[in-house]
Amino acid sequence: MSRGKQKYPFRSDDYPMFDDYGGSSEKITALVEHFKAKWGMKNVPRYAITAQAQRLKKSRIKEPFWTEANVEILHDCYGRIPDRTLCKKLNRTRVSIVLKAKREHINRKINILTSRSVAEICGIPDSHTVVRWIKKGLLKAKKSPTHCGVNLMWNIDDNSLAQMLKNHPWLAYLPDMPDSYYRRLVEHQWQRDPWFTRQQVAQMLGIKADYHLLRYIKRGWLKGELVPGGRHSNTRWMFRASWVMDFLENDPRQTYHRKLLSLTKKGKHLLLEQAPVQLYGVWLLICPRCSKIVSVSAPPSRKCKYAPGVMEAYLASLDGNAECIHGKFVELAI
Repeated sequence: MSRGKQKYPFRSDDYPMFDDYGGSSEKITALVEHFKAKWGMKNVPRYAITAQAQRLKKSRIKEPFWTEANVEILHDCYGRIPDRTLCKKLNRTRVSIVLKAKREHINRKINILTSRSVAEICGIPDSHTVVRWIKKGLLKAKKSPTHCGVNLMWNIDDNSLAQMLKNHPWLAYLPDMPDSYYRRLVEHQWQRDPWFTRQQVAQMLGIKADYHLLRYIKRGWLKGELVPGGRHSNTRWMFRASWVMDFLENDPRQTYHRKLLSLTKKGKHLLLEQAPVQLYGVWLLICPRCSKIVSVSAPPSRKCKYAPGVMEAYLASLDGNAECIHGKFVELAI
């Protein structure tokens, strides 16, 4: 490392004075008196003589002087690798490394991305969410040698964080992300292929109840990703626009709807004959009192296995009731 202007101006013509330097107290005292008279100073400290002798390699040097390469290694590795490994790499003691880091104003956390710093980058208020990402395998990380209380801190690589935001950009909360490379990365992913919640996709597909999307996912019709907690804890599933477009181009609901349409037509035809018909586990019939269509949920008993038994059970439930109270479904307790 380049040194600044020295307080005590040793010159090349002074170097022969250190040829017979042995490190004795008498020799140091003689050199102090010599340079006091030469420089016209009131006092020349003894450490200035010993330091110059170390520079000229006339005495035993406990540790070598810090060079620019050593300081650069310290800036890059301090806190990222254990102190024991760094001591072997720089051939220095731990005390020397800690003191030099303190003089250079280097913090152990400055070289690593912790879970808290990643949470701030992603606009997430809780660092425990980042830990869940790591445990789920969405974000690659390893334990650092730096302690935070009694636990070791997480060391997250920059490339791992960028890869996670490319593959799962909805994990970050874009409105709260600070202006950085990672925010621009998420914005690029949104412009390239936006993502939506379960409620938004249900409106796109013309579904009133969004829980039907779970059936589509289970059947392999629609691709979705489950978000492990965080801000999207209420909307657990996220869908890319390209996944929704693939679903709409090859809509598998057509055959499903044909079957439902045929059953509905059959049910209407049978209802006109006042005979109950079973549609997807629910019996439809016409109430003999008010002539309204009623949905009946019958238990799987032998009596309610066929239409006549369901009709008899429904008429029995009307006995003793002055009014017809139907609602959405009628449970037959038989």
